[in-house]
Amino acid sequence: MSKLPSKLMMMNTFLNGYGYGGEAKVVKPPPLKFMTDKHNTEIGPINYRNGQIDELKLEYTLAGLVVQSIRAMGATAIDGVQLRFTGAYQRPDTGETSQAEIVVRGQQNEWDPGDAEVGKDTEHKYVVDCVYYKLTIDGVEEAEIDKLNRLIKIGGVDLTAKLRQAAGGV
Repeated sequence: MSKLPSKLMMMNTFLNGYGYGGEAKVVKPPPLKFMTDKHNTEIGPINYRNGQIDELKLEYTLAGLVVQSIRAMGATAIDGVQLRFTGAYQRPDTGETSQAEIVVRGQQNEWDPGDAEVGKDTEHKYVVDCVYYKLTIDGVEEAEIDKLNRLIKIGGVDLTAKLRQAAGGV
């Protein structure tokens, strides 16, 4: 029997602990992309990971005028903003539910207030440049990137542990 994919049924977004239930319209998690270098062999080039993750940007859209998100632009620390997204996913064929949680820390460096038209809904879009990212699904940590502490964990495997140890435990 074919399986139907799970669907996001409910979500919430929290900025520095403040919940935006009902105001959060869209959350676009950062894509995780390993950076690569190219090496030319006798029969052609190959790409290999160079131990770095490309920039992480989380985008989110809120309905209406939300002062707390505008004020987050004033945080000057590189990890001065924490955003947490929680989503309830459900499979329509079985009713099985799953919870996804994404936590990021960084700086909110972009705010697009969108169009303002009398009597119409407004949407404000924000971008957080992340130095920390963590994805948890049903209580299991699936990915954690901590650029300040040189940590890359995928599926519970610390890909940078041996490198940190060889560099003197930093």
